[in-house]
Amino acid sequence: LVAVLAGWWISGIQFGGRASLAVLAWLRSDTWGIRDPLFGNDLSFYIFGLPVLEQFLGYLMFVLIWAALLCALGYTLLGAIRLRDNRLEVDEGPRFHFALLLAAFIIVLGVHYWIGRYGVLLDGSGFGGTVGYADVHARLPARTVIALCSLIAAGSIVYGAVRRNWRPALAATGVLFFASIVG
Repeated sequence: LVAVLAGWWISGIQFGGRASLAVLAWLRSDTWGIRDPLFGNDLSFYIFGLPVLEQFLGYLMFVLIWAALLCALGYTLLGAIRLRDNRLEVDEGPRFHFALLLAAFIIVLGVHYWIGRYGVLLDGSGFGGTVGYADVHARLPARTVIALCSLIAAGSIVYGAVRRNWRPALAATGVLFFASIVG
């Protein structure tokens, strides 16, 4: 009952109101025949497709965070997560489940960075808000590197959960954190 009510509430937040019209406009949009010079996408993608994709990725991130919180509550009520002798103990099943949820969140974050590359055209740092030299030669490669690092970090988290060796996951997550700060 809690999961159904939470899902209903979350869907009303993210996709209520005008969002359904935006999805329908994206699905029924025609090409305009004008391509952007950087990526070669039709300009209708930036008006109809990009906002829907960004909203959907934000929705997925929100759902994954909410799922992790509900799972933590459920596992705590079942006794799979417990505090014993001032030490937090987590059984193997919940640990693997949380690792998969974290990996899924990092993958969605990487896809968000990858899709965010297209937003550079709409929010450039050049003269008058246009795409500048730094956008093309610094911001776009940085977003690409962060997206690739997030995929590697997610894979290493799953590897660490399967092998019970968390060193590669910690190293890859540290590289992702460093790349996001530098980028």
